[in-house]
Amino acid sequence: MLHKDHPLLRPKEENARVIILTSYATFYIRHGPTALQAWRKLQRRQEGLARFSTKELAMIFETPDR
Repeated sequence: MLHKDHPLLRPKEENARVIILTSYATFYIRHGPTALQAWRKLQRRQEGLARFSTKELAMIFETPDR
C-alpha cells in the first residue's frame, strides 16, 4: 500500500520514470462508505462517544464529516 513516505514517492531521479496505476475501485475501497464508517467508529472510540450511533452524533453536532 502506498503512503506519503513510500520510497516510490520520494523526489529522486530514479523515481522520475515510475508509473503508478490505480482505479476508481481502489479509491472507492479506501475512501468510500465502508472506509468512512470505519473512520467514524474509530473517532467515536477515541473521543469517548461510543455509546452514540452515527445518526445520533450527526444530530448532536450538526456538522459534516471532515
